[in-house]
Amino acid sequence: MAEIDIVRGDTRVITATFLDSAGDPINLSGGEVFFTVNADSEPTDDTEAVIQKDISSFSTPTTGVLSFTLSASDTNITPATYWYDVQFVSGAGVVTSLPKDKFIIRSDITRRTA
Repeated sequence: MAEIDIVRGDTRVITATFLDSAGDPINLSGGEVFFTVNADSEPTDDTEAVIQKDISSFSTPTTGVLSFTLSASDTNITPATYWYDVQFVSGAGVVTSLPKDKFIIRSDITRRTA
């Protein structure tokens, strides 16, 4: 994955692809994906996370591709540069993590939505 750059309060679809060491898609069936955003690039746990998503339903699990939505309330956090990662845990307990990267929340000018 790459750096994610979002304006505070915006909705965004995030897509992640999980591949094995041979470059083949990992079957996501029966597993769970954890998406975490934190101000600390090396936290000791998830207690200070500003965004957490747990996904266990996949539209096309055999492709290794996951798409999920960050809502406006998810991204309505203090503008700053955070860190995120995405981790898949198979039903058998095998953990596959994508590299962490920056998660940037930019301030917005328009605050009204209606």
